[in-house]
Amino acid sequence: MSTLKIGLIGLRGHAERMMHIVDSLENCTIKKIYLHREDQDVRVVTDIEALLDMDIIIQASPTTFHAEQINALQSYKGHFFCEKPIALSRECLKKLRGGLWNDTFYVNYCFLHSPVGKLLKDVVDSKKYGKLVHFNITFSHPGAHKFKAEDWRFSRTGGILNTSLSHMIHFVQSLSTKCYFSKPKCISALNKGQDTAIVDISLNNCHGTLMSTWASVNHVNIQFMFTNAILQWDGECVTQTSLNNKFENRPSKILLEKDITSNYHESLHNSFATFLKGVTTGTQDPVVKEYAFKTEELLLDFADQ
Repeated sequence: MSTLKIGLIGLRGHAERMMHIVDSLENCTIKKIYLHREDQDVRVVTDIEALLDMDIIIQASPTTFHAEQINALQSYKGHFFCEKPIALSRECLKKLRGGLWNDTFYVNYCFLHSPVGKLLKDVVDSKKYGKLVHFNITFSHPGAHKFKAEDWRFSRTGGILNTSLSHMIHFVQSLSTKCYFSKPKCISALNKGQDTAIVDISLNNCHGTLMSTWASVNHVNIQFMFTNAILQWDGECVTQTSLNNKFENRPSKILLEKDITSNYHESLHNSFATFLKGVTTGTQDPVVKEYAFKTEELLLDFADQ
C-alpha cells in the first residue's frame, strides 16, 4: 500500500497529539498543515483548499472553526477524521447527515476504543455478571476555568459537558439501541469551584447518571452495577466485586490496571487505527458515525436550552 498523504488542520494541543500518532506509523505521513497564519514549519499552508489533494484530512482545530472549515472543504473527496465535537452547528450537521462525505467521515469519540471502554462494553454485551442494573459516570475536569460562568457547561465553543462527558454520551449509546437522555440539571456555584451538570439516562430499562463537575485536576469514577457484581474504574484500575445471594460484598479483584492518561492515549491510537481501517476498506463504520451524530444533536439541545 502506498503512503497516505495527510493534511492536518491545527498545530497545537490535540493536533500535536495527532502528529505524534501519525509519525509513529509507516503507511502515512503529514504533508500539509493548515493554519490561519504563517509558520516556520515548511508544511504549513494558509489556504485551506490546498488540502483538497490529500488522501486524509485530520481536523484538530478548536470547535469554533469546525463548521467554517467543513464548509470550505465540501468538494473534498478523501477521508475526513474530525476531532469531536463535530461543529455544534445544526446547519453543518444537516449537511453531513444529508450525504456530505457519507462513507468517509469519522468523528473521534475515542472512549469507545479505549481499554476501559472495551472492557465495560464486553461485560455488558456478554452478560458475564448478569443484567446491567444501574450505572454512574462522573468526570471532574479543570477545563471550566477557561469558560464564562454562564456558559461553560453548554457553550457551542466548548465546556465540560461538551468535552469530557460527550465521550460518555457517545459510549453509552453503544450499549443499547434503547437509550434516552434527559435534559441536564445544573448546580451552579462556579466562584466556589463547584459547578456541576447532571444528565439522567434510561438504558434498556435500567437507569444511569452522567455527572460533570469542576475540579483542579482530572478525575473519573465509573461504576456499573450488574445482577451479580459491581465493576468500578477509579481512574487507576478497574475492579470487580462479586455479590452473593445475601447482597453481601465479597473482596474486590483487579480486572485492568489503567490510569486516565494511558487510557486516553491508547484510546486515541486505537480510534485512529479504526479510522485507517476504514480508509483501506473505503468506508467508515456507519453505526459509530450515527452515535456521533446523535451525540452532536444532544449537545446542541443542551446548548439551546
